[in-house]
Amino acid sequence: MDSPYAFSYFQRNKIHEELLHQVPIYFTLKDHEFKALLDGIKIDHQEKTIEPFDLKTIGKSVYEFPLNYILYGYYTQAALYEYALKTKESPVYDLLQEGYTLKDFIFIVAETKTSSFNPALIYTTSKEEREAGFTGGNFNNKYHKGIYQLLEDYLWHVETDQ
Repeated sequence: MDSPYAFSYFQRNKIHEELLHQVPIYFTLKDHEFKALLDGIKIDHQEKTIEPFDLKTIGKSVYEFPLNYILYGYYTQAALYEYALKTKESPVYDLLQEGYTLKDFIFIVAETKTSSFNPALIYTTSKEEREAGFTGGNFNNKYHKGIYQLLEDYLWHVETDQ
């Protein structure tokens, strides 16, 4: 990825960094099985930080990603992945127990147009967005359902066959 912002998430450039890619985490939430498949986790053993990330492509300008972020509910993805990272099934669980800090979830956004000259950009999610993504709440002047409400909706549809 030719981007000064995204390069460090794909090529280790410091000896104390570790990069994990395509990281599956199988876990249980409210008695239901889930799978999170993170595109990557960047671990800095010197700073004792863990930074999860996901890749997104967009057919428009990368600067329009915030609209897609809301439209496609990526805040719920960030919330669910953050939850998964904190479970015992996570490959970074032991590091978190040792005091490593889990940084804000980020999306690395790249354009699909080959004629684009925009570099891939980093979109950092906020704690409020991730909380709303999990339990429901307001951000961006609108109420958004969280994972709990979406799970209830899903179960209702399964039970009622509607």
